[in-house]
Amino acid sequence: MKQFRGTSNSNIDIGKPYSCLLELGLSDALITILTFIFRFFTIDYKEEYYTKEGLEWVENSTMKKVLLRNFPEVDGLNSAMQNVTNAFYVWNK
Repeated sequence: MKQFRGTSNSNIDIGKPYSCLLELGLSDALITILTFIFRFFTIDYKEEYYTKEGLEWVENSTMKKVLLRNFPEVDGLNSAMQNVTNAFYVWNK
């Protein structure tokens, strides 16, 4: 898991949200800025602010799952992404 050191919020473990940002292809520098701006990705990513079910949903979601869930009407999407582990990689034709 990614940790940030040497800041006022040192040693923040942001876990899964960081992974989601990496899937978007963002640089470490931009991710660092975003995670400090959006506190709900960092120090407030916990049950005090989110439900247990909501946290589990985020932890178990991927971009592939988001696309398939939100675009069921797109013909061939499921088969195109069948062997794809990262939705930002090349899909099958």
